Amino acid sequence: MPDPGDERCLPALAAALRSLLLPGAGAAERALAAFAEPQGLDFAAFLEPSGLGFAPRGVWMRERGAPRGDELRLPPRWLEAFAEGRVVSAPAGEVSPPELKPLRLFGAPALLAAPARGDGLVGVLLFAAFGQRFTWSEGHAHSASALAAALAAALVRIDETAAVLDHLPQRIAWKDGRLRYRGANRAFARAAGLTGAQLAGRTDRELVLRPELCDGGDVARRHEREVLQSGRPQIARIEATQVAAGREQWLAVSRIPLTGNDGKPSGVIVVSEDITDRLQAAALLRHAERTGAVARLAAAMSADLQAPLTDIENLATDERIRGAARNATDLVRQLAAFARRQLADPIDVAPATLIARMGSLLARVLGDGLALDLPVEGLRSAVRVDPRQLELLVVAIVRHVRSYMPQGSKLSIDVAPQTLGLERSLGFGLPAGEYVRIRFLAYPVDYGTAEESEALRARLALAQTIARHGGGALRLNRDGESSFRAGLDSLAIEVVLPRVFSIPRVVDTPPAPDTRGIESVLILDDDLHLRGAVAAALRQLGYTVHIAEHLDEALAMQRQTRPPPALALISSELSAGTGEAARALQKAQPELRVLVLSRHAGGEGVVVSGSFEALAARVRQALDTRPG
Repeated sequence: MPDPGDERCLPALAAALRSLLLPGAGAAERALAAFAEPQGLDFAAFLEPSGLGFAPRGVWMRERGAPRGDELRLPPRWLEAFAEGRVVSAPAGEVSPPELKPLRLFGAPALLAAPARGDGLVGVLLFAAFGQRFTWSEGHAHSASALAAALAAALVRIDETAAVLDHLPQRIAWKDGRLRYRGANRAFARAAGLTGAQLAGRTDRELVLRPELCDGGDVARRHEREVLQSGRPQIARIEATQVAAGREQWLAVSRIPLTGNDGKPSGVIVVSEDITDRLQAAALLRHAERTGAVARLAAAMSADLQAPLTDIENLATDERIRGAARNATDLVRQLAAFARRQLADPIDVAPATLIARMGSLLARVLGDGLALDLPVEGLRSAVRVDPRQLELLVVAIVRHVRSYMPQGSKLSIDVAPQTLGLERSLGFGLPAGEYVRIRFLAYPVDYGTAEESEALRARLALAQTIARHGGGALRLNRDGESSFRAGLDSLAIEVVLPRVFSIPRVVDTPPAPDTRGIESVLILDDDLHLRGAVAAALRQLGYTVHIAEHLDEALAMQRQTRPPPALALISSELSAGTGEAARALQKAQPELRVLVLSRHAGGEGVVVSGSFEALAARVRQALDTRPG
């Protein structure tokens, strides 16, 4: 009987070779379909050596199922023929079921296999037909050999192109007209956590992709369909996505249509690049420029307003005018302090050493009745931050935690190097790598004693912002640490900052004494000017200041203030008598410390007519030497 394959082999081969020249993905599948379909074949695949077997690189099938699994096994006797460059053909029923099983083909197909050879065996072209009367001709064998060689050469070119794409930092993937992945470069595959074989032939809905790919949502698919329908590219669209730990990531995403031989879009290329650092750097630059302009304006305003406000306060007879002038003077001082503030100056520092030296300040922030464990000062794990910002971060977190700690609680701060693998880094929204972890653990805590006020949220937001500017992240954990102590609720806050492997800078000169505080101070003085000046100076240092003109007013204020004042400043020229006033206040509150304010050198107590810095140091010393 005449062989129908002879009449259709050459036209089918020509169509298959033409399909290899078309741009875009799916070249192997197009070539297999163009050759096998017009000849009545049921299955075609191009197999590449993989491990101990062969992996399908391109597959076409008519109705029946394709081979399943990542690796197929060919009969050993075929491999001997391939080594000699011979084509193997078998009529229906000749290949035994044990030989068909490793091919994942069942029934009684007629098979033809042609080797593609280079320096060795680079691939095998496999055809199957399930008709019992189907026979292979010599034309089939010659055409299959030519197509196998052409497929191998075309796929080598594709691999070379993919190798070039693998060296690009951008994440690149390409999809067909049904938005199924046909390939991706190494950067995309790594970000997806999948191999190229796992991506191929699947859609976003069938995969679980990390959110930072910005390529798994309905919005992304809608944009891709728009590109396919219109044929117009979308270049560098700025898109935001939320990744782990609430961190926002910004991507520049381009979607470019792939056109077929007819000029119509047959697929889409998706190119994305992480531009979060670039945008943050631009925002920081704009912030620095605004800060510098405001600082210069503040310095000029401070210089221009200081003298007239002093004159108003000294010459005005109306108490309301004098009070307004004092408030304005305080504001001018704050502007001057802001003007002197410098931009961030990051250096390599050891967080454990820095926090250990903040012990007295942190103890004052916590207050009486709460215990504090500090990290070991000798730990030399270094990070690159502005030490002033790191101090501000630590104080903000301690003040936040303090709101949940009842009397008798304990706050433990520890610092340790930590390696964040892929899984833990996702929890912080950071890349995997080497970090230094600062953990604040408070126990026991009472979540019912503190409402989630704006002030509490602002403190934690400030700490989060500082951590992010340092390249790190902050994570709050209220429940996971409850097992730290049986039966005790705890609150844990972890800050991780990128570790640097260098010798942290050590400051040889001792730091200036810290005169700041948060305690409550009572000033008893009948001189309006003196008590106003002292109150303004102490408020700038963070103290809560209460002012009384007479002893009865001071006693009433002492009873009403909660917590009660920790220190009383009494004028040496008080009309009621300094000693009597001190005894009356300490009788109502035995633990109250008392300092005497003097206007003149050589008088009793602290002289305030000269340096407010000396007064602040004496106030801090008196508070630090309280019993207990």
